Amino acid sequence: MSSPPEFLHNDRTSLEDEAIDWLVLLESGRATDKDRDAFILWQQQSESHAIAAHKAQQLWQALTETETAKTYKEKQNSVRNTQKRIRWQYRQLSTIAAVVAIMVTIGFMALGPYSLRSFLADHATKTGYRNTVMLSDGSLAMLNTASAFSKSMKSDLRAITLHGGEVMFDVAKDHTRPFVVYIDNNEVRAVGTIFSVQHYKEQIQVTVSEGIVEVRPENRTGRQALKPIMLHAGQKISWDSTTNNLVAEYSDINRDLAWTRGKLICNRRPLDQVVQQLDLYYPGWIVLRSKELRTLEVTGVFDLQHPEELVSMIEKT
Repeated sequence: MSSPPEFLHNDRTSLEDEAIDWLVLLESGRATDKDRDAFILWQQQSESHAIAAHKAQQLWQALTETETAKTYKEKQNSVRNTQKRIRWQYRQLSTIAAVVAIMVTIGFMALGPYSLRSFLADHATKTGYRNTVMLSDGSLAMLNTASAFSKSMKSDLRAITLHGGEVMFDVAKDHTRPFVVYIDNNEVRAVGTIFSVQHYKEQIQVTVSEGIVEVRPENRTGRQALKPIMLHAGQKISWDSTTNNLVAEYSDINRDLAWTRGKLICNRRPLDQVVQQLDLYYPGWIVLRSKELRTLEVTGVFDLQHPEELVSMIEKT
């Protein structure tokens, strides 16, 4: 799988990701004294390393202070005091293993839900893979799992057609040629900015990391055309392409775009949502047989580079 490109993975975010990886190891129950000493030395390399470690520890503390985490810790304290700092979400997930079924697809379907359209696209990724490409105008595009898009670079317009999935664009500035992403009959326009466009099934989402983009949702109500919506850095908008039910809100960029760094960050997310997200990265289906467990809250930082490890853990334990 590809590593995040430079425009999405600068020195600051790289150190923060490294710090999170250290905490994942130290809280996994597999860390040795040598690992703990190594983390101390890592923090002492520079002030930036120390700041990154502090931010990661704050994030980890916030994740483990949810009600579900506290309940789990109380149970664990009565059994083994030495497990107070273990990564609770893995043990939490292990309790539902008996009601989770893993069905792996084979052959053609292993390419993902957009496999047919990916053959017609200029750029595409298979399930579980990411890829970064440079367009002829100098713009960069990072494709998330099971994503596909086509491009048409003309003298007066840079047109991208997103067939499905999610793509992060770092648009090269060119005021004479608007950069437009088409999702069915919806449009997202930008000049020079960094933004993500997501299209899974009927759901569409646009998240702006830098700059400003103009969103033009398709009007399916038969009434007057919807007015363009301006999104600024740190904002996102989501809607159902069949109903035009728009939801605009502020974005937690670190969480919403964590996939660009190979992470899935959850903070009290219902298990069914986590499974739906993980399903995008796994070449098969993950099915919850128990309706009661769908609302179970899950908190943690997951590694999308190896989703099969989490799925295997759920299946075997």
